[in-house]
Amino acid sequence: DRSVRPQDDLFRHVNGSWLKEARIPDDKASTGAFIELRDQAEQAVREIITVAGPHYDQCIVFGYPPVIRELFDGAPEDVTTQDIRILVGGEPVSETWRSKILEMVGRPGDADRIMVVYGSTDTNFIGHETPETIAIRRAAAEDPGLNGTVFGAQYGLDGPLVQPAFVRYEPELSYIEVDDEGYLLFTVDASVPVIRYRVNDRGDVLSGAELRERLRKAGREELAAGLADDDAYLLVHGRTDVAAIFNAANIYPDMIRPAVEHLSLARHLTGKFVVRVVADEEQQQTLELDVELGAGVEPTDDLADHVAQLAVASLRQLSAEYRVVHGSRGRAAEPRIRLVPHGDRRFRSSGKQRTVE
Repeated sequence: DRSVRPQDDLFRHVNGSWLKEARIPDDKASTGAFIELRDQAEQAVREIITVAGPHYDQCIVFGYPPVIRELFDGAPEDVTTQDIRILVGGEPVSETWRSKILEMVGRPGDADRIMVVYGSTDTNFIGHETPETIAIRRAAAEDPGLNGTVFGAQYGLDGPLVQPAFVRYEPELSYIEVDDEGYLLFTVDASVPVIRYRVNDRGDVLSGAELRERLRKAGREELAAGLADDDAYLLVHGRTDVAAIFNAANIYPDMIRPAVEHLSLARHLTGKFVVRVVADEEQQQTLELDVELGAGVEPTDDLADHVAQLAVASLRQLSAEYRVVHGSRGRAAEPRIRLVPHGDRRFRSSGKQRTVE
């Protein structure tokens, strides 16, 4: 703003015109270069699919699950009528999510169109889903007994159904072990070779013969068709004790802790909390935060609102990824607070408190 001298107010001299003219879109909580770039990128990808799609046999789209959902949710028919194939990575997906995206692209039931890949920056690409692993996983999503038998007893428990990532890998290229604590150890000739490298993902490895035996025990031998005894499969339980992944943003416990341990809450909360990400029927993600009330403290709406405000402020301060998500989704990106009575069993622990589910 040239009407303001820099020696009088440098901030307004530099930013005054922008402050006067910039407008926050009605559907956004904030605006900025990164949010605009994200919206422009989404529109550009849709245009590429529309223009280039008819000239190719397939359109292959690779991205994080929430980005994929936003791309195809409400996309024009010129986009969804192309022969779309999707690769996703970076965070787990549910079979409900897969079914929802298949509906969006007009291919309900054609599960093989969406494939999960697994890897990391340090290990490079490790493995991918196959038609066989997808069929097994989708069958297990409808059968808790099968889910527990194939993927492990913890996946057959009552409650919301949870499944690990389930991919096939080549043992000649990636040698994978599981240590005593259940962490995966990778020996890979990557761009920088790694030996018994831990990326903090927990999981398990299965041979084709072991997988076939689990299917036999579950009474689902028909799902073993196409499996070879020397195939190698990887179950990835994820790093759920490290971070919750919310719309591709890593939410670490240390980003939440300043809020629940804030001085203004010292008389109301114990400082214990659990953060998780849940998805509704439309596969829209919600960030949930359970916090333990102090002894004798009653839950109130005002207290929950105060915790939410502090949590948002802490997340925005400590996470650039969350700032982008919050700027794009607004209140939909803010955590839903649940005030849990003092002494609730989820906060009882003889060792380190689990803070992420």
